Amino acid sequence: MQILGLSFYLLSVAAFFLMLIATKKPSRLDAFYYVIPSIFILTEMLYVLPLAIRASLNIDFDPGLSPYYAEFVEFIPFATVLAAIFNLVFAFFYTHLSEGKNKFVELPISSYRTVPWPALILLLVASLLMIQQLASEFGGLMNYILMGYKVTETFAGASQYVIGFDWIVVCAIVVLYTGYTQKNKKLILLGAFFVSVLIVVFAIMGRRAVLVILTAASLGGYHVMIKKIPFPVLLVVGFLGFLTLNLVGITRGESYQEIGQIFEILADRKKSATENDVSIFYTLTDGNFAIPFETFPQIIRSLGERFSLGFGSYSFRAILFVIPSFLWESRPLPLSNWYVQIFYGESQMNIGRQFFILTAPYMDFGMLGIPIFGIFMAFFLRFVVRLAAKRKNDPIFATGVLMFLGSMLNLVANDFLAFSLVFFKAVLLPLTFLYVSRRIRLKV
Repeated sequence: MQILGLSFYLLSVAAFFLMLIATKKPSRLDAFYYVIPSIFILTEMLYVLPLAIRASLNIDFDPGLSPYYAEFVEFIPFATVLAAIFNLVFAFFYTHLSEGKNKFVELPISSYRTVPWPALILLLVASLLMIQQLASEFGGLMNYILMGYKVTETFAGASQYVIGFDWIVVCAIVVLYTGYTQKNKKLILLGAFFVSVLIVVFAIMGRRAVLVILTAASLGGYHVMIKKIPFPVLLVVGFLGFLTLNLVGITRGESYQEIGQIFEILADRKKSATENDVSIFYTLTDGNFAIPFETFPQIIRSLGERFSLGFGSYSFRAILFVIPSFLWESRPLPLSNWYVQIFYGESQMNIGRQFFILTAPYMDFGMLGIPIFGIFMAFFLRFVVRLAAKRKNDPIFATGVLMFLGSMLNLVANDFLAFSLVFFKAVLLPLTFLYVSRRIRLKV
């Protein structure tokens, strides 16, 4: 059964790409028609395959990462089959939906390549002030950054300031993409420098998801607006980036006294990893990519025992988090925290488990939730494709699309609505501010 589930899943992925290739590319959608869903399915594979392969080959899982592996391992093949059904439904509807009418009216070329610089500077200053407020209790910004991954412990209860880190990333990508659209070398250099500084900062802080967003958005913008990057080059860059993320993971958890200490700790951790036979690919075998999918077979096993079908209540509970905690202290926990509370006995708000994207639909509607969600994602990604194709010359819209693509890891490793709300606050809110500012300026 284990090997059959894995085989069916791999066949579903192959079927997706065959259907995609067999579909004649709509001219107005450009390469986005292929790229966006492909990134989504490949990202899903990264999360499904580690546990699916372990179950098929009867390989034990590190009990420190999941002490309940023996309890839900027999449900992994069924979870893998459901993921395959999702892929097939998604592929069919994505490739058979009509292109739709021209819903996105382009702005005049004289305006849609511009950015409201006063508004962007105001957003940047606001972001820096919020970050400085966070750092003020820890001896300043440099000391705060040198706390490394432990800096995330300060995020609990300070979300109104933490958002500054996300907004400053938005500012950097907007500057860089504006340079791309205007073919302005000075702006490109400024944006590239801005992005490079942030990459160094977030690497020290161990924020791997942000590193992926920055890199993917920067390279994606270059690929779309400046010059097509050959596929072999993209593969090499992707592989090197993956190794770099593993190195960042090796040093996570450390604090630093000074910048130079980072290289010393990296060398020590590398030596320790070699002595303890820790693979450089541990994120695939035992780390980040192996953990979120756990929630799916565990929830399948526990249906009727620890929870009942929610008929939409589980998927939509994330909406409740627009209400501040000081107004509603007893509001339901996010699914990631709820899962850890139910299965691990932890109840702190800063302790959660990444929640695989298909788990919430199953909690709401059982097996029926999987094809329903597959249809929804087909419509949603076709919407993103149309938006990307029609607004690729607009730095504001393009930044949103590129950061969404860079956030695919977060999308697949979380319930959809929770991801959407976080993405709205972190990316869409500042971009909306810039868009409204531009509209006001154009009317004056």
